[in-house]
Amino acid sequence: MSTHGVSGPEPAPDVLGALATLATYFTGIVRNAATGNAANDTSERYYDARSSPMGRRAFLRLAREQAFPTFKAGKRLVARRADVHAWIEAQEGARARAPRKAPEAPPLDMNALSPEELHAHLMQQHGEAPMGSAARRQGRPTPRSGRR
Repeated sequence: MSTHGVSGPEPAPDVLGALATLATYFTGIVRNAATGNAANDTSERYYDARSSPMGRRAFLRLAREQAFPTFKAGKRLVARRADVHAWIEAQEGARARAPRKAPEAPPLDMNALSPEELHAHLMQQHGEAPMGSAARRQGRPTPRSGRR
């Protein structure tokens, strides 16, 4: 009988028992090491604007607002991880900001447009790119030139 593609005699029951004991022992060692590493976080102790969990611009804005203590390390502005995470945890109960409304464009007065602006506006509405004087200077055919 073959086990996992290996042919040969069946292992003795005492070997299987020893392997099971070793596997249990090894699992316990790995579990304890993983728990110890999680408790003693071995990653960097500080965040800068690029490594912060909130993004570069938000980190710099919050540092300017003194949401958490920061200091300069060379040219970089850094904050302790614990301070940044404490600020994040404090925000959990905060209310989310209302989304910003897009500014409404004032209505377009078609009578105030020059003929070229009116033409460009109408072409954009119909999904066609307007051909201006730059296209004519480059020798590309325009809708009126008749060249193809």
